[in-house]
Amino acid sequence: MTSQALFNQFGYVDHLKRGGFSDEQARASAAALAGALRETVAAKHDVDRVETKIQALEQKIVSLEHKLVAEIHATVYKTFGALAALIGLISGVAAVAARFWAH
Repeated sequence: MTSQALFNQFGYVDHLKRGGFSDEQARASAAALAGALRETVAAKHDVDRVETKIQALEQKIVSLEHKLVAEIHATVYKTFGALAALIGLISGVAAVAARFWAH
């Protein structure tokens, strides 16, 4: 939502009339310009509000990034732990099999 931009319609109408516009043309042009400005121009507080929202989103992104990195590290540690346990199991089975076949 934008706020109304500062626009002096009366001064604009006078300026157009001095430039050769009829009163009706000048008023129509001023009304059209005022409507366009009302719909498309953002005030400083509008920009400030958007910047505040962007900063909040940036903080959320950083927080999620930290959580994701922590999850990746935990997954890697669990994977290596499972791999070490599997290697230990295979080594134990191989040792038992070697003793069994050695007799």
